[in-house]
Amino acid sequence: MCSIPPSSHVQEPTCVIVKHTNPCGVASRGDLMEAYRLAVRADPISAFGGIVAFNRPVDAELAREIREFRWGGPRSVGSGGG
Repeated sequence: MCSIPPSSHVQEPTCVIVKHTNPCGVASRGDLMEAYRLAVRADPISAFGGIVAFNRPVDAELAREIREFRWGGPRSVGSGGG
């Protein structure tokens, strides 16, 4: 994981997923977890194994969600498991 620079003009909690230097998912929402889930849904196949960036600190619940997606594959996003 990495972070979006604080000088970015994006104010809402945002997630960007990049694979092989190509953005494959971007989402901004009031909740960082929802932003992550929406960014993954944009292209779950490409998101699997991609770089995930946020403009807010990641809490333990979101870290578990990311881990489950990376271990379980593209069908596991938003499963709520953990």
